[in-house]
Parts: sequence; structure tokens; C-alpha cells
Amino acid sequence: AFEKWAADYEARAIYHFAGGEVHPKASIGAIAGGVPFKVANSPIACSLYVDVRTPPGLTPRQIQKELRTMLDDTGIDYDLELFTTQMGYEGKGVEPIVKAISDAHEILAGKPLPPIDPVENSMWTDTNLYNELNIPAVKFGIGAALRAGPDGESRARSDRTA
Repeated sequence: AFEKWAADYEARAIYHFAGGEVHPKASIGAIAGGVPFKVANSPIACSLYVDVRTPPGLTPRQIQKELRTMLDDTGIDYDLELFTTQMGYEGKGVEPIVKAISDAHEILAGKPLPPIDPVENSMWTDTNLYNELNIPAVKFGIGAALRAGPDGESRARSDRTA
């Protein structure tokens, strides 16, 4: 049931913004159940620990509500607890920073910034802490932009995030 919900969530919660897209992820990170020294006994309880990444504008409480609905539909008794939450944010007022990065990249790499890879853009980073406090912040990693790849071409990569 969780994997079905996760696939649906990942498809419908894509966040579009001027800098690209954020593709949220949901996965089971750990499972605990049974007693290791009594493996012949069937466990009476099992704990799933899930990681659900949220795009800007979607709150942990909204995710909790969706998970409750999904779990209710299974008919299984459960307890659901949020114990770590981190919101996603889109940087506001970051245009001057992005322009400076873009200009510098074009000078150094000899070409415009490439589109942002949604995989790189979908990672939660400390820039969210600044953006939550309305402090303009972006993430950029030039990576291998100035080194030639196997084909002899520059491998420019941008890590600007929402």
C-alpha cells in the first residue's frame, strides 16, 4: 500500500518553478520486526520508517493525513508518528544571486548554465533553512564544468535548488 501511494505521490507532487522542477521522493528507509534470537516465532508487530521528501508548499501534516488515509484503507491496526520533519522552500529574492552565478559560469565555462537536473534539484539542503527565514539563498556546485569529459566537452553542471 505504501509503495503504491509513494508512486502516486512522486508523480503528482512534482513542483515547477522558474529554476526547474523538484521531484519529491517517498521510500521505506527501515523495517524493524520480530526478535532476532527467536526467528521461528512470528512477529506480532512491525515498524516501518519512511522518508517522504516534500516540495515547497506541502506540509508534513498534509503528508501525515495522506498516510493515515492510505493506512486506514489497509484495515491494519497502526500507530503513525512524525518524528523528523523538514520543509522544502523556493528561494525568494534570489534573482541577483542567480544572475551573478549565471554570468560567472558563462565567463568560466564559455556557455550558459545548463538546465537544472531534477534529481540534483530535489535534494533537501541547508539553503532551505535560510529560505524559511526569508534569507535569499541558492545552492550551486560547478562540479566538473571546467574539466573536459570523455568526449572532450565541458561537463557543466548546475546545482541551483528551489
